[in-house]
Amino acid sequence: MTKGFTGFICGAGRASVFCAILTTTIALTGCTNDDMSGATQLMPHGYCLNWDPQLLGLFICGNLLVAISYYSIPAALWVFIQKRKDLAFNWMFRLFDAFIFWCGTTHLMKLWTIWHAN
Repeated sequence: MTKGFTGFICGAGRASVFCAILTTTIALTGCTNDDMSGATQLMPHGYCLNWDPQLLGLFICGNLLVAISYYSIPAALWVFIQKRKDLAFNWMFRLFDAFIFWCGTTHLMKLWTIWHAN
């Protein structure tokens, strides 16, 4: 167990949930821009990566590979559903197929947020 404030907060049990929320809040506020009116505007994620080409390349390649992997699962399920006509709950496979497809789409949306904050 680490010592100090973060060790106290990031211990085990219910405090670890608070630690996850605190860490997420700190990460999100590090990528914001306060204007004169006090309103917070989001900045592109590239600023959080300091526009470092190696970090950007790793982020882009990693998310592309994960998205391709996610898209291969629905393709295989679709072929399975088409070939097996005796499935009792084929609608459930189709819903799972759609869910996995949209999970892969979130990784493509991460790529959009590198350059665009909206």
